Order: sequence, then C-alpha cells, then structure tokens
Amino acid sequence: MVLAEADGVVVAPAAKAAHTVRTARTAGTAEADEPRESSEESRHRRPAAGSVGLDIHLMRHELQVPGLCHDD
Repeated sequence: MVLAEADGVVVAPAAKAAHTVRTARTAGTAEADEPRESSEESRHRRPAAGSVGLDIHLMRHELQVPGLCHDD
C-alpha cells in the first residue's frame, strides 16, 4: 500500500494497511502532532551537530547485513 499526503509518503505491506491508515488518520490531531514535532526538531539538530543520517535513522546495521558499507 502507498499512502501519500501533504506531509509525506509511506509504503506499507498489505498486511499492515489497516494499521497504517488508522495511524495516518490520527496524525493530524494535536496529541499526535506534538511528539512528531518534537521528534522532527531532534532530527534536525543531530545532522547540524555532525551526526550521519545512517546513524540517526538506525540504518547502518541494515546496510551491513547484506555486506554493504558506508564510507564516512
């Protein structure tokens, strides 16, 4: 399933479609936006401080599993 809205796009397996739609519907509520905005602020500060996106998004391990690497 591909779900697109003004804030972005998400791709989810069909088995998780219902959960993904429920989550997307609550994303615009004040309660849901506050933690997201706080999280986004944190994600913007870390690259400014020199952190690599692979580490911020915990993707370095995912690259190493198939034998790929990232040269800092």
